[in-house]
Amino acid sequence: MMMKLWKSLRYVEFDDVKHYTTTKKMWDNLVQMHGGDKNVLRAKIYVLGGKFDDIRIKDGEIIAQYCGWIKEVVNAIKGARGIISDEIVISKVLRTLLPIYAIRVSIIQKMRCTPGNNFTLGSQIGRLTTIELSNSNNYCPTSVEFEIKAQLNLDGSNKKRRECM
Repeated sequence: MMMKLWKSLRYVEFDDVKHYTTTKKMWDNLVQMHGGDKNVLRAKIYVLGGKFDDIRIKDGEIIAQYCGWIKEVVNAIKGARGIISDEIVISKVLRTLLPIYAIRVSIIQKMRCTPGNNFTLGSQIGRLTTIELSNSNNYCPTSVEFEIKAQLNLDGSNKKRRECM
């Protein structure tokens, strides 16, 4: 068991625990190094909470990238045994979007208030990405999308296909 633990460590971590003779002592030291005691965890949660509050979408940043930053901080908070609800995360994303999303955000807010609506962060990211793509002038659909549109004869898709190529 000790060999498996050693093999999974980076050299810096291995250097700190190589002198322990039992797996339990080695594991306890690694937990202390990475997790810390209750005071360290509380401080981590506090700092990460501040980082979560400071995150704002920047002009020109795409929704997927912005939500990726949010997820990274939320996962770090949960990893430090902090509590943050999905409702808070969803509200944060909607509250900090750029003004160009204002009308869509109000529609999403109304959808969230509908009884029995299961609104998750993943579904929100999907809706916002769709909005972003429909607003983008630089978006060039994939060939599969072109073929579907060509078969349905929507909006002169063949003309747009030539422009994207």
